[in-house]
Amino acid sequence: MKAKSLLQLIFFTSISSSVLAGGDDGPGDPDFSANDGDLESDVNPMEVPKGNYNILEIDGVKVLNRDTFAHFIKPKDIVLVEFYAPWCGHCKTLEPEYAKAAQILQKDGIPLAKVDATKEASLAKEYMIQGFPTLILFKKGEKVEQYDGQRTTKDIVEYMKKQSDPNYKPPPSVVVVLTTDNFTKYIKNEKLTLAMFYAPWCKHCKQVEPEIEGAAAELKEWGIKIVKVDGTREKELADQYGIIGWPTFKMFRKGRIYNYDGPREKDNIIAFMKNQYKPPSEEKSSRLGVVNNMDRLEATVVGFFKGSASEHTDLFDEYIVAANEMRGSLKFLHTFSDEVAKSYKFPQETIVVFQPEIFWSPYENKTYSISKKSATYKEILQFIRKSSIPLVGQRTKSNMFKYTERPLVVVYYDVNYDHQYVKDTQFIRKKVLEVAKEYRTSNLHFAISNEDEFADEIKGLGLEDGGEDVSIGCYSEKQKFRYQLDGDFESEYLSNFINLLRSGRVSPYMKSLPVPQGEQGLVKNLVANNYDDEIHKIKKDAVIFFHAPWCGHCKDLDPVFKKVAKKISTNNENVIFGKMNGESNDIPYMFPKLKGFPSLFFISAYDKFDPILYQGDKNYKSIRDWINRHSSIFLTEEERTGEAALEDDEIESYTNENFEDDLTKPHVESVEDNGIESKDEL
Repeated sequence: MKAKSLLQLIFFTSISSSVLAGGDDGPGDPDFSANDGDLESDVNPMEVPKGNYNILEIDGVKVLNRDTFAHFIKPKDIVLVEFYAPWCGHCKTLEPEYAKAAQILQKDGIPLAKVDATKEASLAKEYMIQGFPTLILFKKGEKVEQYDGQRTTKDIVEYMKKQSDPNYKPPPSVVVVLTTDNFTKYIKNEKLTLAMFYAPWCKHCKQVEPEIEGAAAELKEWGIKIVKVDGTREKELADQYGIIGWPTFKMFRKGRIYNYDGPREKDNIIAFMKNQYKPPSEEKSSRLGVVNNMDRLEATVVGFFKGSASEHTDLFDEYIVAANEMRGSLKFLHTFSDEVAKSYKFPQETIVVFQPEIFWSPYENKTYSISKKSATYKEILQFIRKSSIPLVGQRTKSNMFKYTERPLVVVYYDVNYDHQYVKDTQFIRKKVLEVAKEYRTSNLHFAISNEDEFADEIKGLGLEDGGEDVSIGCYSEKQKFRYQLDGDFESEYLSNFINLLRSGRVSPYMKSLPVPQGEQGLVKNLVANNYDDEIHKIKKDAVIFFHAPWCGHCKDLDPVFKKVAKKISTNNENVIFGKMNGESNDIPYMFPKLKGFPSLFFISAYDKFDPILYQGDKNYKSIRDWINRHSSIFLTEEERTGEAALEDDEIESYTNENFEDDLTKPHVESVEDNGIESKDEL
C-alpha cells in the first residue's frame, strides 16, 4: 500500500503543476482527465477541527477552504462539493446552474458547497482532483462517488434528491413525446409548437434536454407546447421535414412549419417563444397609427385588406404567414379600414412596401405594391424581399438577409443615422448613389455598412490597417475583391473600380500566409496564394489536410497523415499531399463542407471543384484505404515509363471569373403576373 501511495503521489505531483496552474491540456477542457478520477486516494479519516467557523455562502453555495472543509462536511448526511478553478471556462458555465440547484435543494436541507482548488491545492490533492470542474458526493464526511451527470440545475437537483431519498421519483416530463402516428394531428391542433428532433445517443441532445424541459413547464400556461421526436425511430417523419442532424428544432403554427433559429437555453427559449406567440403584424385603424409605427431605417410592410380580423380574405391569411416567416426582420402592419387605404391611394387587398424616407432618392420609387388576390405567402415573401432593398441602403448584421444577391459592392465607413450624424452619413451615400444609378438594370447591387460593425469583413479584405475613412469591397458568388483608396472617397473612384472589375483587371483578394520558398517536401505547405499552382492547376489527385495551430486533434493526426503520404507516394506519384492552416488562410470556395479542424479532403484530378470530405476513423489504415478507393489516376504504359506526361495546363485557375457576365446574366423571376406596381408619391 505504501508503494502504491508513493506512486500515486509521484504521478499526481507530476501533473499538479500543470493541472492546478492551468496547463494547456488541463482543466477547462471537458474531456480532460488524467485517469477519469478512478485513482484510489489514501485520504486520512476526516478529523473535525474544534472551534466555531463562519462559512461564507454565495448564492446558496457554501464556500469551503482547508480550515472549514471537515467542519462542514463531517456532520452532514449528504453534501455535494465542486472543486473548481476561477479561470476555468466550464466552471464558469456551471456556476449559475450550480447556484440555482443549491437554492432549490436548500428547501430540503441538502447543501451544495465548492472549493477553489487553485487556493486549496493540498485539499484538491487529497481527493485526487484531475480536472475542473470535479463534483464529489460526500456522506458523513466520506467520499461516496464522483458526479458524472449533466451539469444542469435539473440534473444536479434530481441526482441529490435520489441520493438523499432512494424512493424519490422525478416529476413527469412536460415535454410531449410524439411519433409518426400522432405528430401531424397534434401539431395541427396547437397554435404554436416547438418540436425537437433528437437521437438518444446525441450528446448535444442530452445537454439541451433539461433546457427544453424547464422552458416547457413555464410555456405551458401560455398555451405554447414543446414536443420531441426520436428521429432515429421515426426516420420517415424526420425525412419528411428534412432533418439531417441532431438536435434540430422546428416551429409549427397550426401544422404549418417554420424554421427555428432561436436560442437553446431555458430562459432564452421562453422569451423567444413568447415573442413568437404575439401577432406578427399590428393592426392599425387610422393613417396616423400607420405613420407613427413605420420604421425609420428599414422598409415597412403594410397590408390593406377587406373585412375584419375574424372575417377576411385568403390574401390576409397568406400575408400573416409571410409576416411570420419574416418576424423580427421587418415591421409588418395591416388595416381593414377602407378610409386608410384611400388616404394612401391604394385599393384594399393590396400589400405595400414603404421605403424609409431616409433612403429616398430621385432614382427609385418610394413604394412598391402587389395586388394579386391569389398570391401565396411565397410570392408575397419574394415581393417583399425584392422591394424592401433601396438602391443604396444600409446593410447591417440584422438585415443581411436582404443583401444575399451577388455581385454586391459594399462601401464601409462611419455610417450613423443618429440625427446629429445623418448629414455626414448621407454625404458619402449620395456619392455611392451617383454610381449605383448607372447599374439599376444590371445585377450589381450596392450597400453601405458601418466600419465598426463589419470590422471582420474589413479585416477579411486586408484593409484594417489602411488608415482611410472609407473602404470598398465587392463580393461575387465565390470570391471577394477590394479597392484601396488613397485619399478622400469620390464617386469616380468607385466607378473606376467597377470598370476594372468588368475588364478582369482586378484579382480576387485572399488572406494568405507567405508562399513558402524553396523546394517543398512530401507534404506540401499550402497557403491561399499557392493553392492554385500547387493543387488546382495540376492534373493529379490531391489530399488536403486542413488544420489550426491550437487544435490538439490536428497535432495527433499530423504524423498519421505523413505516414499515409509516404506510403502512397511510394506507389503512386500522381497523388499530391498538402497541409493548409485553415485559420490563417482564406479557404478556396470549393470547400463549403469544411466545418472544423482537422478535416481531410480528396480532390480528384478530373473534378477539382467537388472535393470529398473524409468522415472515417483518423487512423493510418482507414485513411490510406479511403485514398486508394478514390484515386482517379490510371496511368498508361507511356505515362508510367515517363515517355508521356500528364498534361498540367488543361485546368484553368479557379480564381478566374467573368465579372461582366455576372452583371448581365438574366435574372430569373419565379413570380408570374404578380401585379407588382411602384409609386413615387405617397
